Order: sequence, then structure tokens, then C-alpha cells
Amino acid sequence: MSRKSAIRSHLPLWALLVFTLALAGKTAEAQRTQDWLKLAEEAFADNDPYGALRYMEIVMEADSNRAAHNYLYAEALRLNNQYAKAAYYYRKIYRRDQDRFFPEGGYHLAEMLKQSGDYAESKKIWRRLRDAKADNPESYKYRKAVQEMRSCDLAEVWARGADGFELKPFPEGINTEASEFAGAVTPSGSLIFTALRGETDASGRVAAPEKYRVRLYAAEDPEAGYAQPIVLMSEEGGEANFAVSDDSTYTAFTLSENGRPAVYISGGNFGSGFTKVLPPEDAPQSYCSQPAFGTADGKEVLFFTSDMEGGEGLLDILYFALDDPDRTPINPGPPLNSPGNEITPFYRKDKDQLYFASDWHHGFGGYDLFTSEEVKGKWSVPQNMKKPWNSPADDLYYRFGRKAGYGTVTSTRAGAIKRENEGCCNDLLRFDEADFEYEDTLYISSTEELNKYLPVTLYFHNDEPDPRTRRDTTERTYFATYYDYLDMLPEYRSRYREGLAPEAGVEAEEAMDVFFLEKVDKGVNDLAFFTPLLLRELREGREIVLTVKGFASPLAETDYNVLLTSRRIVSLENYLRGYENGAFLPYLDGSAEDGGRLSVVRIPFGEYSAETLVTDNPNEADAVWSIGAASERKIEISSVQRMQADSTVASVEFEREIIDFAGLKRGTEKDFSFVYRVNPGAALTVDSVVCDRTFIVPDEVEPRTEPGAYSVISGVFRTVGLRGKVRKTLTVYGNFPGGKRELNIVAEVE
Repeated sequence: MSRKSAIRSHLPLWALLVFTLALAGKTAEAQRTQDWLKLAEEAFADNDPYGALRYMEIVMEADSNRAAHNYLYAEALRLNNQYAKAAYYYRKIYRRDQDRFFPEGGYHLAEMLKQSGDYAESKKIWRRLRDAKADNPESYKYRKAVQEMRSCDLAEVWARGADGFELKPFPEGINTEASEFAGAVTPSGSLIFTALRGETDASGRVAAPEKYRVRLYAAEDPEAGYAQPIVLMSEEGGEANFAVSDDSTYTAFTLSENGRPAVYISGGNFGSGFTKVLPPEDAPQSYCSQPAFGTADGKEVLFFTSDMEGGEGLLDILYFALDDPDRTPINPGPPLNSPGNEITPFYRKDKDQLYFASDWHHGFGGYDLFTSEEVKGKWSVPQNMKKPWNSPADDLYYRFGRKAGYGTVTSTRAGAIKRENEGCCNDLLRFDEADFEYEDTLYISSTEELNKYLPVTLYFHNDEPDPRTRRDTTERTYFATYYDYLDMLPEYRSRYREGLAPEAGVEAEEAMDVFFLEKVDKGVNDLAFFTPLLLRELREGREIVLTVKGFASPLAETDYNVLLTSRRIVSLENYLRGYENGAFLPYLDGSAEDGGRLSVVRIPFGEYSAETLVTDNPNEADAVWSIGAASERKIEISSVQRMQADSTVASVEFEREIIDFAGLKRGTEKDFSFVYRVNPGAALTVDSVVCDRTFIVPDEVEPRTEPGAYSVISGVFRTVGLRGKVRKTLTVYGNFPGGKRELNIVAEVE
């Protein structure tokens, strides 16, 4: 006899009746719960997340203890963009399950924490997920976790920045409780957008699935809020993403065919009717959508999003030339495309920039908006557009109508439209060109003010750029070395924590993260801020002299490090040469019509001025991977000297401003000379030369040098009383920009 049967045999008849009725009630309740659960699963399958959420709420009211119910409820919340609430339920699962039965739970938890703006907690979960995949560092999940750890650091800093202007929601009638996205602005100023609209029943379930679909809508006066559907090719529906070329020559949109999107083009060499151009005939099942006209490889092209084979990740941005009869798809590859998703391309011809959304490149959460530009046939590393363009929610579909003067962004951020399920759906936000016509508060009126933004300090990996060479120049730009440096952050974390206990290891990783964030990234941000200020001054016809100092860690020979730091300075010059498609070139070569001129004074100190940080981390002894060593590998824009064209200040060019005597025996004396030329303009008048007893210089130097003439400051360098690596400076006072010029001698005294 079973235990259940034994219990029943000893119950009185009335008690047995009550027990039986109660058991039947629970069975009926469980059956009803299973029915609601089945309806929720059907809603998931029908791509109806709002209906799935409604049903799962009923399921949770009946039984919230089962892990499977919690997980499905979290999934429904995530798909409805209720990030914080989804994170709560994913955390319940993750604490008990640790990704055993729900292997995606931890990743969704980290994602939802990030999209709710809890970057610190999100980073902790990403770190655990990374460590759990440490045996497979090439896997997508490991690389995703590493990428997101870094992204959380940056997002936390970016979130503190000011918005600058406001993205404004379109009025009701355009935005509704349904989903609106992919706004396109026509040259006449009307708005064409895509919307997923239909009827729902009282529970939020789609009442008529055959009528609940994507359509194109048009609003002649977007501010009035009225919109009506557009009929395409004698039928409604499809993916409906709409695009028009900048000169109105071409039009494109997407229709859904047998559940797969297809892109059609009209105009130009495609004729007046619409021609199907995607997917390609040799890849008929590939996803191809979101057309956008633009320029690449010097040709007019159509950008699109696709999962075609051979890509970099899940969805990539591709393009084909409009004059190519074969319409051969070209994948630009990295750094534009990533292992994740790159979607919603849009090209602004007036800026020569590609705008797109990505869920991989460093961002605030979910999809963020990015820009990239083609320079010498290569696409630049994507730049996050930051606030207010991006938020912890999904932000995508940047679109702009140059003739109309306004643009749109699609976002799931809360607040655009009041709805019961806040944040559930996409809404259209508007920005106007006038939003950027704000008062310029960064005008620089003096050299002293420009110098307030200095020094700009830029950091490098060991022996970069161009390792193991003895050249003093390079073809690489600073930003190329910077992004390679960032790719090595995971290795820096790992090397820096080697041999440490787990808790100390986490602290070491955090310290390395802080170094990259507060030093390496700060330098890049400072440079991005300083560069347009410098260009503005040059466009005012100013003559600017930048002094750039270079430093190295003492890992290689002293003379090698001087060459290395010279290469590092040149990489900065290369960045300036490529900035905004060569905006600095006429100022660097002296051909600018406005009279502006830019000179760069290189002072490659090598290791002679290296600083060593003091720390209690035993890994600081490492000559490559420690924070102390990394802090020494840098260059500094240390000063800006500026003069007016009609100034009495002399423009002087020295052949060199640093002399490296390398190894010298103690007691040695070496002759030195600094040759200079005075440029057309004012004559140079030298008032005095100040130095210590290390130098012997003439009591009197050439007091006046006429424009166009050469002169020299010379003397004797003495090593008496010196030992080791030394750096000595002569300060020449006169009518230089800034009133003085520093000349340097370095040596290693045995």
C-alpha cells in the first residue's frame, strides 16, 4: 500500500470528501495555469511580446515559485523593454541556477542591469560570466563579457555628461501605444515612417494577427501629428523601411516576402518602376533590409543590413555600388562591423559620415548610435554619439533630412508616449538643425586660454608604434595605436592580477580599468576636445607652435627610446594630418589661404624623464604590464604658442630643441649648438639665456637676428657632478611667442 493510500484509509468519510474536493480544485487551478502558460508560449512564437507578458502575469499570480515561470516572465519583461523589472527576475533565476538549466539567464541579467543604468552591478555579473568562460577565450560569450565590462566603465562616465539639447517626441498620432520606428525625412519635409499597429483584445493579445503588421505611414505635417498608411506595389505591409537619396534620384524600401525581407529600388539607372535588388540571387534566404543611400569607395552605393555568410558577426552593414550591374555586396569588415549586430545605416553626405546602431561597440546599453567615416579607403573606428542621442534603452535609426532641416531617432526610452506598459515600444524622437546653433562658449581669445586645456597626455603600449625598428618616424596615426591598445586591455587585466589571491586580483583588475579610464581614455577625450579649438584658431589666420614631449619606460636602450618617443610624436602629427579629411594639411605645409600656420616642435625625451608610480601591487615590477610602466609610455602636448600676423613677436624655427648625448663618462665636456632661423615678420631679440652650472655659454649671445637669417645658441655641456640619466634645460628669453623657449640636453652619465 502506498503512503498516500494509507493516509486515505484512516480518514473519516467527511474529511475524505473535503480532501478530494480540495485536490480537485488544485488540479483545476493547475490546469488553468497550464492553459495560460500555453497561451503565453504561443504569443512568444507569434512574436507578440506584449501578449506574452499579459499571459505570464496571470501565470505568475497563480504560481510564482517555479523557476521556469520566473524565467519566462523575465523574458517577457525583457522583450517589452522593462529592464529593471526583468533584471529582478533574471537575478532570482541566476542566483539559484547559475546558468545550468537557463544558460542565457546570466547574460540577460547583465544586459538588463546595464539597460536599467546599473553599470557597476552589471560589470560584476559580466566579470563572473567572463571567468566562467575563461577556458574558451575565443568564444562569443567570453568576448562579449570582456567587451561589456569595458563598456560599463565608459557608460558610467559618459552618463555624467550634459545632454546639450533635447530629443523631442513627435506628437500623438505619429507616436502611439504601438511601435513606430525608422522615420525618413523627404526633401519636402514630410515624414515617412514604419509602424507596427493593429487591434488587441482586453488582455492585450493581438485580436486579429492577419491585420497586425508593419506598414509605411506618411505625415505631411509631422508637428500636427496626423499620419496615414502608404500603399506600396498595390499591397500594404512588409518591413517597410523607406529611404530616399540626398538628391531624390533614388528611392528604396523593404517588403516582406514569404517571411523574409526584400529590398526594392526605383529611379536612376533602375528606371521609374521598382526593381528587386536584395537578397542576392546566390543568397536568396539571407536577411537584407534597412536600405540607405550614400557614398563609399568614391561611388554612390546602397547600404543595407544583412546576415549574409562571411560576415563579421550576427548582422553586418554591407553595400553595393549603384552602377554595378552585378550588385556585388561588399562587407567593409572591422572595425565598422563587429561580432555583434550593426544595423540601421544612414549616410549624411553633408558630413561624409555613416550613422548606424550597434549592440557590440561600447555604449550605454542595448543598441546605441555610432558614427564612422571613410578615410583613404578605410572606415574609422566607430564613435559613440553619447548623450542625448544614446541612453540605457535601445537607440537606433538615426535619420536626417538636410533640405528639411530636421531628423529623427528611434528609441525605446520611457516617456515619449504615456502607455500602460511604459517603455514597451519604439517611438520616434525629433531633432532640429537649429538645436546645434547654440552660442559658442569655447571661443579662445588668448594663448593663455588655449593653454588651459593642456597638457593633453596620450598613452601607448610598449614599443608602439612600429616595434623593433630604429626609425624616428611612422605612418601610423595615434588613434590606430590607441584602439590596438584598448584591444589589449583584457591581457593587461590578466597579466596584472597574475599570482594574486582572488580578492586582490579583482582589485588589481579594477585598478587597471581605472588607469585606462582616467588616463588613457581621458587623453583621447582631451585630444578630441582640444583639436577643434586648435583648428578654429588656425582658421582665424593664427600662427601656432605646438610643443610635444615624448616619454618612454626604461625597457629598451636609451638611444632606442629617444627614437621610439619621436615615432610617438609623429603618430600625433599623422592624426592631425588626417583630421576631418585633411583640414590641418594646409596649415602644416604653409599653404593655407587664410594665413594660418601650424608647426610641431618635437622633444623626444625617451626615458630621461620617466616617472615611476609607487604601489603595493607586486606586479608593478613587470616592465610591460604594470600601471607604473604603462604610465611612462606617453606623449604630451605641453604648450601652445600663438602670434598675430602683425605682432612684434618673432617666429623662430629651431633645427632641433633637444640634443641626446647618450652615454658619457663622468667629467666629460661636450660642445653643443642649437641652430635656428627667424621666419619673415619681426626680428628676434634675445634678452638672456638662463641655465645652471652644467652649461658654459657665452656671456653674450647674438642679441638680434633679422627675418630670414640663421643664428645659433652654443656652448659646452659639462658632466661634472652628474650621474645616471639626466636632463638639463637652457631657457632663452626674448620676443618668442610666450616670451621664452626651452632647449634641452639629455645624457646618461656613467
